[in-house]
Amino acid sequence: MAIEYATELKEFAETIGIPSASALRKDELERAIKLFLETGRIRSPTKRSLSKSGAKDVDRGLSLDLPVVVYTNDKETKNFLEREAQKLVPGLKRKSGVRYRLNRWREEQLVKGVKLTYGALVKEYVRLNQTKGRFAHIPTGDTSTS
Repeated sequence: MAIEYATELKEFAETIGIPSASALRKDELERAIKLFLETGRIRSPTKRSLSKSGAKDVDRGLSLDLPVVVYTNDKETKNFLEREAQKLVPGLKRKSGVRYRLNRWREEQLVKGVKLTYGALVKEYVRLNQTKGRFAHIPTGDTSTS
């Protein structure tokens, strides 16, 4: 049901004219639609760059000192982060929700103009995995029960 919800959000966002709706995450679409419904205004809900050009970082060869330019959330990148994290903290257990939070943290840093490397991503990945307790629930507009 979550996939249908996300598809319906994108379709509705495109219908009302939200720019780059197909490139937005579900939470960004929800914010943009809510703003439109409350005010009638259309505004991009993100400051992150939605267009990425050039070679993907993974194609350039991932290393700790490689700057994050065109990040891809693929299996090779995930395996790199996990492998390098294990070198820093052998036996580190991956916590549920860490990848989502790492991606939001990465986007936030890049929007602020922080020049990130994959080494910085690995350190944040480790920090997030070592956070005590459970992460707060991420709210969603999907209220259907299935």
